[in-house]
Amino acid sequence: MKNNSIIYFTRAERKSLFVFFLMASLFISMMYAMYRFEKTKAIPFEKAVSQSIDTKEAAPRVRSTIKVIERKQKSRISGQAFHFDPNTISEDSLKMLGVDAKTSKIFVKYRSKGAKFKNREQFYKVYGMQKYKSRLDSLLVFNSGDIKIESSRTNEYSNQKIPDAKFNNSQSAIPTVKIRFIQINEADSFEWQLIKGIGEKLAGRIVRYKERLGGFVAIEQLEEVYGLRPETFLAISHLLSVEKGQITKLKINHCTESQMAGHPYIGKKKAVILTRYIKNKGRLQSLTDLVASKLFDDEEIRKLEPYLDFSI
Repeated sequence: MKNNSIIYFTRAERKSLFVFFLMASLFISMMYAMYRFEKTKAIPFEKAVSQSIDTKEAAPRVRSTIKVIERKQKSRISGQAFHFDPNTISEDSLKMLGVDAKTSKIFVKYRSKGAKFKNREQFYKVYGMQKYKSRLDSLLVFNSGDIKIESSRTNEYSNQKIPDAKFNNSQSAIPTVKIRFIQINEADSFEWQLIKGIGEKLAGRIVRYKERLGGFVAIEQLEEVYGLRPETFLAISHLLSVEKGQITKLKINHCTESQMAGHPYIGKKKAVILTRYIKNKGRLQSLTDLVASKLFDDEEIRKLEPYLDFSI
């Protein structure tokens, strides 16, 4: 029987209306909640604190907490202030002055290799220290007397010298130094970080790539390291040296497939094929046999040659 009322809704229409009013209610509730949140957020911190400490019991405790937080924040920002000699200061003392942990560690590592500091110019040349100049400049104190910048490892320096000069504590004094070189097969990640433009991650990549290769035979191989920009390499290349005798060779007839795959110049795909080739054709006698396998082009053979040991 048809319903003769003026307004009639089918079941589907009633469901639609119910959903509509439900969504509208949710929307209005959300808008109101957002309005309350924004209004609360807009209240200044000091006002919110004052509103929350109306009682006499709460006020002293809250104010004391705020003062402690403010002192900690100020300490983190400014660090402590005391005079120091860069030739004797410890890593922990540098941190107390506000120098970050990484820069403090690099500085002490650099000094442990024999570096001495006679003036401010030398001090700020250490990677990472320049950004603390405004904070540390007035606190620096240097020992008097002649101080030579040397290292217990003499092979880390070139024979290039800057003419002798008398030193004082002025920033303009130019020291007599020997220009430091990085021996790329001996340098650890900390030594790499002493070079401007090389951070912790990149230094780690360089060391790991060297280990995968078995050592560097040319400084140009650094260009193969992921993340080392061409302009950075050009800027630091004059500081680098390499000892070609420090190479760990790959015993091609005895190593496993995974050992082959780990070498950057072979890789997983060619390691599988080369392992099968050696198994079917017999051990490789020389580089000529490897060329005959036709797995590598001329450039790849040239790069691989220093790293292969064909002993049987």
